[in-house]
Amino acid sequence: MPSRHLVITVSVLAVLLLLGAWWAADIQALQMQRWLATGHLPPIGNPWKGASRPDLHYYLTINAIFVSILLLIPAISAYVLRRPSGAGGCWLMFWTAAWFFFALHLWFGVENVLGSVARVFHDTQSPPRVTNPTGDTVISLWWTADVALAWWFAARARPVPLWIHIERGVLTAVIFISGLMSSIVLSSNDHVRVAGILLLLIAMASVIYRVVVYPFDPTSVSGRIYTWFFQGINLVLPWHRLPTWWAVFNLGALRVVLRQNNLHDTSIIPVSNPAGLAPVPAFEPRFLTQRNMDGFYNDLSKPSMGSSSDPERTDANSMHFTRSNPGARFGRNIPLAEAFPEPEPALMTPSPRVVSRELLARRTFIPATTLNYLAAAWIQFETHDWFNHGEPAPDDPMYVELADDDPWRQHGCPMKIRRTRSDPTRDYAREKAENGGRLKSPPSYANAESHWWDASQIYGSNRETTARLRAQRRMEDGKMVPTGEPVPDGKLYLDSDNLIVDPNALDDKLETALTGFSGNWWAGLSLLHTLFAREHNAICDELKRYNPDWDGDRLFNAARMINAALMAKIHTVEWTPAILAHPALQIGMKANWWGLETERLQRAIGRISENEAFAGMPLSGVDHNGADYCLTEEFVSVYRLHPLMRDDLPVRSATDGRLLRTVPNGEGVIGNLDQLAVFNSTAWDFADVFYSFGVANPGAITVHNYPNFLRELVRPNGEMLDLASVDILRDRERGVPRYNRFLKFLHKKPVGSFDDLANPLHPGLPQELRRFTDSRCRAAEGATVPRFHHGL
Repeated sequence: MPSRHLVITVSVLAVLLLLGAWWAADIQALQMQRWLATGHLPPIGNPWKGASRPDLHYYLTINAIFVSILLLIPAISAYVLRRPSGAGGCWLMFWTAAWFFFALHLWFGVENVLGSVARVFHDTQSPPRVTNPTGDTVISLWWTADVALAWWFAARARPVPLWIHIERGVLTAVIFISGLMSSIVLSSNDHVRVAGILLLLIAMASVIYRVVVYPFDPTSVSGRIYTWFFQGINLVLPWHRLPTWWAVFNLGALRVVLRQNNLHDTSIIPVSNPAGLAPVPAFEPRFLTQRNMDGFYNDLSKPSMGSSSDPERTDANSMHFTRSNPGARFGRNIPLAEAFPEPEPALMTPSPRVVSRELLARRTFIPATTLNYLAAAWIQFETHDWFNHGEPAPDDPMYVELADDDPWRQHGCPMKIRRTRSDPTRDYAREKAENGGRLKSPPSYANAESHWWDASQIYGSNRETTARLRAQRRMEDGKMVPTGEPVPDGKLYLDSDNLIVDPNALDDKLETALTGFSGNWWAGLSLLHTLFAREHNAICDELKRYNPDWDGDRLFNAARMINAALMAKIHTVEWTPAILAHPALQIGMKANWWGLETERLQRAIGRISENEAFAGMPLSGVDHNGADYCLTEEFVSVYRLHPLMRDDLPVRSATDGRLLRTVPNGEGVIGNLDQLAVFNSTAWDFADVFYSFGVANPGAITVHNYPNFLRELVRPNGEMLDLASVDILRDRERGVPRYNRFLKFLHKKPVGSFDDLANPLHPGLPQELRRFTDSRCRAAEGATVPRFHHGL
């Protein structure tokens, strides 16, 4: 309901405009009489309309529509700029005032200019003075009814039904178009034309302002038309085949569709094992300005959202978690009803080992010539921050049958692959017993790390780990021991700017570097962990310089947030555009950070919009799009990028680029921190190794390029894995859809023939797939295409 002040203000304005219109009409009529009295002819009017006698009533009619159009300007602008709560009192007052002057226009015109209602439809003049009598009548009655409805709902403070929103949107469009036609096209009065032009310009400016500044509303009429338009185009052409800027906006529409349809919350699955619940820490005021190490309280409305899981012992790493909570579960990008894994033997068809040997195994190294090797190190570095399913369960492994000629038989037959660590909050036996022998909800899995982008690979995901990383140390009896005090000024412990072996490493030696997470260690991770630990300490120095009164904890937490934001920015505007080198994605990923406003403009004038598309995601507000924030199993699947790994590292001089030596992975490139001989050579230093990663190419992400050393990987605890087989079986085990089902869920056209999978890097691939499926699966082509996920 409009405020009293607003009602008085607009009412006074309307009265003044009415008096002004009357006064102007009187002067206009008097001037016209003098003009005609001197023998001049009447001005030439619109040839499409009949002419009326230019007296007081005629000018009152013209001025009334002039004022109505002027009042429509703020009314339509307010309607265009309305918020989800409604158009508001300002719109209602100006909408009503514009209607009032339109009614005056009709009254003056019908009663005093035309002389009767009958002449509206049957004018004695030719051409008629009213060009669209039926349309004008419908609009006048419709507008009257809408004004009455608007005041009725405003007076009762009731929500406006959807049908009225639709009706009002259509009416506003009709009045806007009619107003432009009657003022700019049909009117012979200059001041009315000016009002029509102002209406057009300000309406256009309002639309542009709304699109650029307001948050995008996918439920609005314009939002729906936007997504439907590109969905229609994609029936014929995929986004990547469109011109660049069309593709950019197509990607925006796809994002809307995916947010609406592909975020499915697993935290709603009931807890069936209360003993496995990790306690939620009590709220502390410091959580308002710093991130909790275990991911709690990043969203104050649901503290456990995106949190990590707890290990049983306080000195253990998060891989061995025994307690968790629904907020730590991985979500899904497919409906939960579709996320059940296939039962055996379908789970093993086609055999993961056969796919590993015949489709994935590297025959010869295929380089990704548009990338450097840091891209491979970077994505493992980042995924160690994002997700970790924990150390696989030791009991009840899955068994993969082996062919008679499979060399893996020397390691044991059948091949054993341990199952994903179970969600501690679920008791599947109990759930089956309560639901007739089957699960009501699909299996869920918990994240050992926090789901947030918080650099947990550097800082850890619990307080105990972080305390060890910050602990000052000294040498005693040949060992590094904590002094009991943290490193000054909020810094991480480094020995001469380098990482050290963790004195508390577990007996299985799966993690040895003193850092947040050091599993699956190799030279690439060592470079980046060292770099960003040094970066943290450099940030602390800079913060201390400008804030000498800050204590160590405040310096640490501020530096941690800055360091994490730096990683997020690098991944968004550098790594992703490099690995997805499409012009539209180059623009889109930079827009995720800076918006279409661009970095230069945002630095010059600041953030101009609430819309993430125009001003970027940072500071855009929080919207979980109907599902609790978390990473998803499908997201994890997409980041299985092991073909990026090389078989060796060509070490070059950072000074002149000379090749110093090519170091095979098994001779000091892969292994725990204390096994990386590549950093211990006297022929080169840390900078040379870093430079070497920057000029070497990683492997291409394609079939027949999975590193064979990862297909015979010996973990530090002695366990041997075919990681390619593990990758394939992990997705099947966790209910990630097979290839064609995955495409359908992501609103993409399914593959209809192996010919659709032709690849210039692999001539004959469709024929190879046909031979593979015919001999291994005994199934028709259309049925077996969906059964492949990795490498196709």
